[in-house]
Amino acid sequence: MLPLLLVLLLTLASQSTCQIVLKDNGYENIAIAIGESVPESGRLFTEIEQAFTKASAYLYTATRRRAYFRDVTILVPESWSSQSFYKQPGGETFANANIRIDLPAVPGEDTAYVLSRGSVCGMEGEYMHITPDRLTEYQDISPAEKMIVHEWAHLRWGVFDEYGIGSDVAYLSDEGTTEGTGCAVELSKKGKVVDADGNSCSAFSLTSSCRLETDPSFRTRGSIMFRQYIDSVDRFCNDGDDESVKHNRAAPNFQNRFCSYRSTWDVITSHNDFSNDANKAGSRDQDTKPTFRYIHSGSRFENFVFVLDLSLSMKIDDKMDRLRQAAHLYIATATPGTRIGIVTLQTTGTIRLPLRALWNATDRRTLSQALPTTDEAGGNTGIGSGLLKGLEVLTGLRDVDANTDVERIPFVGGSLIVMSDGEENETPLISSAAPLLKAAGITVHTIGLGPLASQRLGVLSEDSSGMVFYADNDGREADTQMLNEALMTLSDQSSRSTVNPLMQVASDVHVIRPNESDHHRFMIDAGIGQSTEFFVMWNASVSRDKHAIQARLISPSGRVTSSLNTSMYTLNRAFSSIQISLPSTAESGWWEYEISNPSISSAVQAVTVSVSSRRTSSKQSTMAMASLPPLTVTTFVSATTVQYPQAVLITARVMMGYRAVVGANVIAEISRPNATRALITLKDNGIAPDMYANDGVYGAYFSDYSINGRYNVIVRASSDDDSALAVGVRHLDDIAMMSDDELEGRLPNVVRREQLEPRKLSAFVRVRAAGAFQLENYDGKTDRMAPAKVMDLMVAESSLMKATVTIRWSAPGDNSYTGKVASYDVRVSRNFTRLLDKFSSAPQVGSDDVVSGSLTPLPAGEQQEVTFTVYNGTWPYFVAITSKDKAGNPSEVSNIAQFMLTASVTSGSETLSINLFILVVCGLILRL
Repeated sequence: MLPLLLVLLLTLASQSTCQIVLKDNGYENIAIAIGESVPESGRLFTEIEQAFTKASAYLYTATRRRAYFRDVTILVPESWSSQSFYKQPGGETFANANIRIDLPAVPGEDTAYVLSRGSVCGMEGEYMHITPDRLTEYQDISPAEKMIVHEWAHLRWGVFDEYGIGSDVAYLSDEGTTEGTGCAVELSKKGKVVDADGNSCSAFSLTSSCRLETDPSFRTRGSIMFRQYIDSVDRFCNDGDDESVKHNRAAPNFQNRFCSYRSTWDVITSHNDFSNDANKAGSRDQDTKPTFRYIHSGSRFENFVFVLDLSLSMKIDDKMDRLRQAAHLYIATATPGTRIGIVTLQTTGTIRLPLRALWNATDRRTLSQALPTTDEAGGNTGIGSGLLKGLEVLTGLRDVDANTDVERIPFVGGSLIVMSDGEENETPLISSAAPLLKAAGITVHTIGLGPLASQRLGVLSEDSSGMVFYADNDGREADTQMLNEALMTLSDQSSRSTVNPLMQVASDVHVIRPNESDHHRFMIDAGIGQSTEFFVMWNASVSRDKHAIQARLISPSGRVTSSLNTSMYTLNRAFSSIQISLPSTAESGWWEYEISNPSISSAVQAVTVSVSSRRTSSKQSTMAMASLPPLTVTTFVSATTVQYPQAVLITARVMMGYRAVVGANVIAEISRPNATRALITLKDNGIAPDMYANDGVYGAYFSDYSINGRYNVIVRASSDDDSALAVGVRHLDDIAMMSDDELEGRLPNVVRREQLEPRKLSAFVRVRAAGAFQLENYDGKTDRMAPAKVMDLMVAESSLMKATVTIRWSAPGDNSYTGKVASYDVRVSRNFTRLLDKFSSAPQVGSDDVVSGSLTPLPAGEQQEVTFTVYNGTWPYFVAITSKDKAGNPSEVSNIAQFMLTASVTSGSETLSINLFILVVCGLILRL
């Protein structure tokens, strides 16, 4: 057996959302979750079914008969009463639902949106949020079925809006005429750009009220990503010649900016749903009505089964001890009522303990005592056999094997937590068990320890939208820490509870010499404090005294908890751990802790500390925090398998419900093979890869690779003072962009655009395992990674008198967004298409043209500015930029900025007045 450790979690809680599949033109496994705060209403069921039935038919038309909604599962809140038509729940949770029907963060802001993970074209969104009122009360303005398909394009296919926002509502054509930003081309050409009073806006007189207006009788088929509410619109813009659906490449909108001027239909058909002629056009008489299944989130607790590898190699490097400690922590912190079973795998699988509910300390102790020990390890590795035995525990079936008919397998949900240290070498294989697991609705999550973890398990995880984690096995102190963080994240992710999630507030490793102590601290903020657990774990094999480590806690008010407090302090000799369970609600503030390695020990100890807590009840919370949801962090890694020279996008969503937490310090720690950990700062500043400043989504690219292998990602979000704020994010959709005249007399009787004051937050800390990725095709010698594309190029100012223009942009990096590029290439043209398609043939801005600033590259992320001469400025100009790294790798052409200078003599004056038009492809966030 290979010397590595793999922890496989087969669970219905996915990294982000329930896995949607498109099969024979029908989307399956769509999960809609109703929020706990939504008042109970049977009428809402009817409204959801009506809206999604109409949306399914509209989607079938929009995709040219290639896709519709076949089946939809609706997750009913735990607080709602049970009904006879509710079905057996699987693994659907509010956290992993694709679509949320929930109240808005800002009262009355009934805009629908998709929460984006970043400005990456074609990347799926996290979830769609629709308010109950938006679903039902705006039919006369923008039908719900069209809104749903518009948002589905964001969620599923990763396309962007074609709106013109702010100064981007209009642009100058190559001929110098003003056209409105939109899609299709026909809309831009035939529409008029007018202000709130109906007066024409030219490119030289744009105001905040200017917008593209079309004749009410005008009929066009495109575009769903622009104005889907127009009755005749039923197509996405494409690259054909029909101007009613033709993509408008010149329009300064998000779709062009982030998708390199590709049409929405081109991006959509490149998705796996349709690429390589998948899901060709169906019949014209296809029944597109979905089937709806209702499940009650409170109808049962989660079921988990540990499947633990007991093969011979588990004796090596204390792997079994570390896994026992991580499993013990998982059992100790799991939500009350959770049912857990235990299976072991060697040459064959064995059921060790059936499902047992965790209601008290006795239940948890019984489960921990049933975990296998190192002394029991021996034999080969039959992973497939272990999976099947775990499936037996969850389904209640007996004698399940590789030949079992899939039709026998009921859809039961639940989770398998499998721990293995290498490649399988016994039948049945993972491939034999996979179809049966899929039939039961099981998702696979993987945690690998060591560089040789089974790729088949990773594929099984990826195919089922599972998370992938990784922990080293090269003697580092952080092994146990990585396992703990992964299991804690999955425990929270798989929970059906949206009211009281588990939150990890500290995860650290301290190296303590003999007869020395270490002092550190952790934060319990005002929003949490219930069920707070302080865990200390160490490696008993390096010490003569297996129980040498001692710990004590000091509360913010100075109260000390130590081994003298026997009711709260538990020394568990079997797991080389200390557990301090804080009663009632823990004090908010900074807690101090002391870890001691007494002189009886003869070795340095690496001690792992983990602290978790849950939300404080409203009665126990401060007035400032009582009305707010708990502060949570959700993480995302863009790929589980990375082919060099691809960079990896890491994002973290820091929120309190739907309110964004801004001003947080968010750091990603990347564990690299054969190298020290890399640290990168995730930013919420509106600069790529972040889409919009202050929306609570923090992001950054990582490309500082060491060698091929597995990389593990952990995110820490914190604020040491009261600088962080919880703010309401205002989302723009087609309704929000309508003029007051258009909405006059048509708005429903609901509150609209109520102000939401920012809320100051106390200090906080959250720790979240983001997952892992496998790097391939990296040799460490040949630089094949190009600099990132500049996506925020803008014209800052211009002077006709001096014949100069100043441009500004954020510096890219030598390797994507890391390092510093070697050179820039700025070019200007009077023809938009020439600059976009034949950039190198356009006139170049040389060093002699530079008046101020510099084209000398700055480090990635810094603002660059240069002023250069323009010799003739009485017509539209287009400007773009590329860069190269030291190896000569070129970036893509940036977004294209536009400017124009005109001059006229002011009456009674000899001085020239300058009328300057500046336009840049820029804008606001969330995909709407």
